[in-house]
Amino acid sequence: MKNNHLSADLPADLRAYLESVPPSTPEMTDSLARANRAAQEDPQFDADLMKMVFVNEMLTALDERKETKSTLADRLGKTRQYIQKLFNEDKRVNFTIETLCTVAHALGRRVHMHVYRENEQPVIISRTRTPVMIKAGGWDRPPAMVYASSNVDRFVRTDLPTTPVKKEAPVEYSIAA
Repeated sequence: MKNNHLSADLPADLRAYLESVPPSTPEMTDSLARANRAAQEDPQFDADLMKMVFVNEMLTALDERKETKSTLADRLGKTRQYIQKLFNEDKRVNFTIETLCTVAHALGRRVHMHVYRENEQPVIISRTRTPVMIKAGGWDRPPAMVYASSNVDRFVRTDLPTTPVKKEAPVEYSIAA
């Protein structure tokens, strides 16, 4: 298969591999969509995803604070091994809401939870100092654009999936719903 859309500056071995990959079929696309819907209906998938997001956010907070897991453990009165297990999403560590909030507070963060109906599309916008644009869409819904106004106290939502995003636009976040 010839992929004319591949970048010319790709390494030769990567380009050769990508050109050898067969095109996706409608059956493959349908199978992937079914697997995605099945994952979205699995409570354990949701729980694992939320743990992963939490751990990534806490690792970012540690990095921003230039702090180690050991110093965090000391401040929380926990062992370094416990924090390591927590950050590795070890099944032996109980991810309670109290644990999440305690770790987040220790790192200068707060935990927010929103429960939504299964037919709703969650979009969470933090109060930021700079405008943020969020593009969210699902398998069966078009993307929605949410733009922060200059005062970041209200947001303007448009459902224009064909609107191109300009390079000078603010940060864009894609949220799989």
